[in-house]
Amino acid sequence: MDNLIILLLTLVTFVLLIGVPVFFMLRHEKKRTKQLSEISSDLKLSFYPDGKDSIFESISFGIFDYGNVSNMMHGEVSNAEFAIFDHKYKTSGSGDNPGSTYEQTAIYFKSTNLKLPRFTLSPEKFFHTMGSQDIDFPSHTVFSKRFLLRGENEPRIRRFFTDKLLNFLESQQKITIEGGDNQLILYRDKKRIRPEEWQSFIDQGF
Repeated sequence: MDNLIILLLTLVTFVLLIGVPVFFMLRHEKKRTKQLSEISSDLKLSFYPDGKDSIFESISFGIFDYGNVSNMMHGEVSNAEFAIFDHKYKTSGSGDNPGSTYEQTAIYFKSTNLKLPRFTLSPEKFFHTMGSQDIDFPSHTVFSKRFLLRGENEPRIRRFFTDKLLNFLESQQKITIEGGDNQLILYRDKKRIRPEEWQSFIDQGF
């Protein structure tokens, strides 16, 4: 009898600690997908709850080579292939460290009108100041302090980052942008955008 009580208490504890949080997480994700599906319909974009694999066959940015994609809106806007989606990935661990799981919302463009130098723009952190390549612009000190800009062809990158673009980026924070050839992708590293903010994030991307 005592063993049965212990077993029941263990089962109840398991349900409370694991089952209930999982239930609310799944309900939250289902609600998010429904909201984004409705937004996609309003924007006249196709919606893929589990992503669209064909896009990722051509994406040339490393972090998107792995992980899972969900809640993808996809279509053609202003003669460019366009997609916005949730991206979930896990970093590899070592020893007793199992790694960490991160989620973020990304916007992707592909167009023959884009002829971009290969570059990565990300928020600058303290350790970046120690030996990392960083393309700075003396005329835009806020941009230079806020962002780490790296790439393969510095003269071409400098021509691409015009005063107009630098001025716009100085008004932004915690944005990561990667570009190369006919592709561009931007996201807030390790941050999912709330459904009600997707429209403004899309506008920002354009």
